Amino acid sequence: RLGYSREELLRMSVNDIDTEYQIERWPDHWTELSRAGRLRFESRHRAKSGETYPVEIVANFIVMEGKEYNFAFVRDISDRKRSYSLLQAAINSVADGLLVIDRQGKVTSANQRFLHLWSIPQTLADSGNHEALLTFVLDQLQEPEVFLRKVRELYAHPEQESFDVVTFHDGRVFERYSRPQILDNEIVGRVWSFRDITEHKRAEQALRESELRLQRFVAEAPVGLCILDENWRVITANLAFCQLTGYEVHEIIGSTYALYTHPEDLSANIRLTEEFYRGIRSGYTYEKRYIRKSGEIIWVLVKTTKIDLPGRQGPLLLAAIQDITERKLALEEREQLSRDLHDNLLQALYAVGMQLEASKLAMERSPRRSKTHISQAIRQLNGLMIDVRRFITSLTERTSVQTDFGQSLQELIASTTDTEGIATELEIKSPVLSFITPQIGEQLLNITREALSNSLRHARASRRWLHLSVVHNSIHLLIGDNGVGFSPSRKRRTGRGLANMAARARQIAASFTLESVPRHGTTITVDVPLKKDAVYE
Repeated sequence: RLGYSREELLRMSVNDIDTEYQIERWPDHWTELSRAGRLRFESRHRAKSGETYPVEIVANFIVMEGKEYNFAFVRDISDRKRSYSLLQAAINSVADGLLVIDRQGKVTSANQRFLHLWSIPQTLADSGNHEALLTFVLDQLQEPEVFLRKVRELYAHPEQESFDVVTFHDGRVFERYSRPQILDNEIVGRVWSFRDITEHKRAEQALRESELRLQRFVAEAPVGLCILDENWRVITANLAFCQLTGYEVHEIIGSTYALYTHPEDLSANIRLTEEFYRGIRSGYTYEKRYIRKSGEIIWVLVKTTKIDLPGRQGPLLLAAIQDITERKLALEEREQLSRDLHDNLLQALYAVGMQLEASKLAMERSPRRSKTHISQAIRQLNGLMIDVRRFITSLTERTSVQTDFGQSLQELIASTTDTEGIATELEIKSPVLSFITPQIGEQLLNITREALSNSLRHARASRRWLHLSVVHNSIHLLIGDNGVGFSPSRKRRTGRGLANMAARARQIAASFTLESVPRHGTTITVDVPLKKDAVYE
């Protein structure tokens, strides 16, 4: 604005650019500045072109490295000065109520909006009597003493500006703004501005009440609720959510869901959250596990959506969390029941059918052999009846049936002779049986039953084998045949056999591998890791 370069200014003094600078008053100015710390005043500056223009100066007293400095901000107020000059002409075009009082306390101007807001008669306004105006309006206010005190204070300090809110007996609310009227650098009066914000205040009150209702709803909701900010950190959480995780609210606020999410479920949850904050999805639903503060693991259903809150920038994520542990347990029990029916009872029935079919085929050629198959079928049916009773007992009493794994495996192998009389080759290498617990044994028997049943029905094999041993500190179960095989990647009819075997392997933390090639047979391998203190050399 001055038009000088930085180098030129550094060689100049205040007297070179300030037309109102008086060197004899500088000591007094410096003393006042050092006492007050900051001074605001107006002056005029002369540009390099010779033009002078009004400025507002905010001088600040600072001390650096033992030296005193005047650090000033200078603003060109030419436009503001022109605006003040035009104030009188424009006063009736504004929407706010305006009142102008001179230094002698006389009303010099009042627009129609001001008269309407305060219900002031035109005759009273034309009188120019400011004290009469004050007397007229004070009766309308809830706090007339406060209103009047602020008026007297501003008239005693004409350079001051003021802003406050006044309330009326009838419920109206006004904003009151006042500042000095300045012409040619001189304070000639005071301008009062009044704005009716009653509807705005009512809207704010309605919004606050709505927010309070929302807060009560969130706090009292029967499901866990929390809100995450753009940094994925919790900014609010209700009581149900705290009870769900076991953490206090102050422990949750500011944390991310990594605090209580099961590590195995965290990466998938992070991917979904990233997609939400990138705008790819508006929300998501996800089942995952929580690790409560006590260490207990529970299943929860998380449903999220976007939410906006007043005063909060950036996307916010609202999450509703429901405990579904009981539902998950019920589903797991149902799946376990389905596997048990499929792998135990149905396969046993199929084995009986195989014996009956073999008896029918051998009836004419070898009655004795047919009789043997019938006897085997009867033994299997008797065993099946015992299994059914045990199965029913396990359902009602929730107790596991202890069986001799080695004996049960021998009986299972004996019952899987096909219609051609081909028995399954069995090889058990000691000391593997000593490592097989009842829980492991139950799942290995079910896997074996399903694998051999599939081989009998589909493989058309001339040889089947089962090897059980300890390999690389794991229980190693190998079941194979030299049948027709199949392509594992090819879609086949819907069945639960392979899925059940894989699920049972997971129950005992075992790996499950299936290898099959068309016309080259099928091999199933199950490896159950042994505990560290059960090393086998």
